[in-house]
Amino acid sequence: MLGRNLPCPPVNVGPRSTPDYDNTFTDAAIHELPGDRWVFAGQRADGFHVDLGAVFDLGTLRPFTEAHLVPSASAVNDPVNGLQALNVHSIAMQVPMPDVTRNRNRPDDVMAAESVIGVWATASRRRSRIFN
Repeated sequence: MLGRNLPCPPVNVGPRSTPDYDNTFTDAAIHELPGDRWVFAGQRADGFHVDLGAVFDLGTLRPFTEAHLVPSASAVNDPVNGLQALNVHSIAMQVPMPDVTRNRNRPDDVMAAESVIGVWATASRRRSRIFN
């Protein structure tokens, strides 16, 4: 158990309901834990860039549309980030490197077996109720 009863920010529903979200809410939800560890739980901008429209249209990856036998429905070759401006609920932790390495040390050789970083995580809700 690294922490208990650590507050998280409310859901960011927009600038009128949750103004100045980053400065007012998220900064207060970053918590220092023992052993030079930090944790944050709350909404963050999605960290992935994916061109969903191109990927799901038979893998029409831009800028390779001219290389396909089937002409692309879109002549635009600039990637479109389908996840831009979308939020994800995140639990982010910063821990010392020895916490996640095999021998609990800071390896020097990135190809060594002890350099493998092992992470396993899960998040679950104890119970939920759905009303019809």
